[in-house]
Amino acid sequence: MEKKEVRTRFAPSPTGFMHIGNLRSALYGYLFVKKHNGQMILRIEDTDVERYVKGAVEVIYKTCDEAGVIFDEGPREGGPYGPYVQSERKPIYLEHAKKLVEQGDAYYCFCDKERLETVTFMGTKRYDKHCLSLSKEEVQRRLDAGESYVIRQNIPIEGESSYTDLVFGEITVPNKDMEDNILIKSDGMPTYNFAHVVDDHLMHVTYVIRGNEYLSSTPKYNLLYDAFGWEKPQYIHLTQIMKDETRKLSKRHGDANFDDFIRKGYLPHAIVNYIALLGWSPKGTQEKFTMKELIENFSVEGLSKSNSIFDEKKMAWLNGEYIKELSFEEFYKYALPYFEKSSIKGRYDYEPFARLLQTRIEIFSEIPEKVKFIDEYQRFPSEKYENQRFKIDQELAYNILKSYLEKAEKIAKGIAGIIKSAGIILLYTLLTAGVMGAAGVGLLALVSGPQIILVAGLLTLGAIALGILTPAILLVATGIVKICEAIMGVFKMDPEKASKVAKGVAGIIKSLFTIIRYTYLASAVLASIAPMSIALLLFVPLIKLGGFVIKTVIGVILKTALSIVDSAKKIVNEKSENEANKVLKKGKYFIMIIGSNTIQTGGIRLEQIIIKSAINHGFSITKSMLKPIRGMRNTMKDEYILFFLKEK
Repeated sequence: MEKKEVRTRFAPSPTGFMHIGNLRSALYGYLFVKKHNGQMILRIEDTDVERYVKGAVEVIYKTCDEAGVIFDEGPREGGPYGPYVQSERKPIYLEHAKKLVEQGDAYYCFCDKERLETVTFMGTKRYDKHCLSLSKEEVQRRLDAGESYVIRQNIPIEGESSYTDLVFGEITVPNKDMEDNILIKSDGMPTYNFAHVVDDHLMHVTYVIRGNEYLSSTPKYNLLYDAFGWEKPQYIHLTQIMKDETRKLSKRHGDANFDDFIRKGYLPHAIVNYIALLGWSPKGTQEKFTMKELIENFSVEGLSKSNSIFDEKKMAWLNGEYIKELSFEEFYKYALPYFEKSSIKGRYDYEPFARLLQTRIEIFSEIPEKVKFIDEYQRFPSEKYENQRFKIDQELAYNILKSYLEKAEKIAKGIAGIIKSAGIILLYTLLTAGVMGAAGVGLLALVSGPQIILVAGLLTLGAIALGILTPAILLVATGIVKICEAIMGVFKMDPEKASKVAKGVAGIIKSLFTIIRYTYLASAVLASIAPMSIALLLFVPLIKLGGFVIKTVIGVILKTALSIVDSAKKIVNEKSENEANKVLKKGKYFIMIIGSNTIQTGGIRLEQIIIKSAINHGFSITKSMLKPIRGMRNTMKDEYILFFLKEK
């Protein structure tokens, strides 16, 4: 490749949204100039007034900014060779066209529409150079009379025109096959065929990168370079991006553009990464590239001569890989608008859903469908329970679920029993303290003396302090239970071991409350010799009321937990294979069974077959992890997680 300053341009027409093919042309130009320390120019080619769309220039900039394609010169950036909008350069083109007319390389054409529709030349329907033979006097007379005209390029009909493309090699076209292009239209605006040649020269463009539909017309443009005596640029023509084997992607036919994919939930760099591989093959097997890596690896030698087929499934897969690499904070920022469009909008904390979804989606627009099951849970097809490879059928799936629910019921009752025992101990401790305090009133007459009153007062204050500390002791005991639950979850403790741990925790709590109880008894006896015991008597009704409230709340919690498990067990006992794994709704609570191995690894496991739909939609807050439930070969470890969800 000849060593020269690398300057190229991206020259889109402002006709609407940015098409994938246009973005790829901009991307390849950017990669090429950045690798060679060159300059990238944005030039707006708006000479086709009828196709101009208001706001399209802003869309072009917005798309390129999001894609990471940055320009060195352009309408926004400025530069030494502006203006960079062709409609603002109109006098420049007419001046150069008239120079070609004077040289005989172009001519005025006054033919009307009716004649042009019937004319043929050299056996084909094209212009026949009719006005080329007009004398200078005739041309001037018509111009003075105000007749409508265009200026056409005078292409020779003898010989051949050749050039070398850096992708396709030597290209040769017989001159007789090329029609005399229109350079200046009847409205005074230049055509693309003329304007881009003038602009590329005046803006010192040294490499022209564009679609291969211009391969056969490039010889016409080179004839213009020769006519002006200008140095021709190097050409890099790119293959087409196809919708399928026979149709190319086209924004005129409504094919997806960059903004469409962004709205679907694709990450900008994932789109850029994918389209970079549509027509360019890097060395090696690497598929994921940062922009820096694309610049370092890009080469003209890797550009393909064959068209590429756009495969959105492949792009979605690549997008999913990028999603997995996001930090959770970045993922949540992208995901939030899609949660807001879903059926759970405003009803749940999105974060637990987001943490489970990050490895389960390929594009963010899948989120509303993934969480829809919370409101619209579907029946499982019976065939989901059948898998010959793992020797699984509906009967085995049913037995495993039944075994799980039986173990879940035991642990739920055990935990509820601990809570209930703790509440009863607290209730009777408070009542005992109240009774002992009341007894002190009857002994007031037997006690006298200021010293005794002072000592008794201090002892009574100590008893009250112990009463204040009781809730704190309760919180500590509750924390111990929670820690034990967490330990069971982390170490995936066997239910039998879990039962032993639960009994141990219950013993610790019982001992704590026994100590509290006798402390209160001792304090109450001491307090009974003091006049200040009257204060304890006044608090007895409140203590009784507090005990009743605590007992009621604990009863409700226990009843709710057992009710949920009973509902699950009832469904299993009814042996309904299509309902066995269904999310059970009990008031505002849900219980759901999910395969933990699948959650962690995404592998094809037993639980994926048993409760596949729940795995695909498994979102909730983990409360306890149970292991193992075995009904298969010894190598199968079938772990499950019990989940609870609560509406806001």
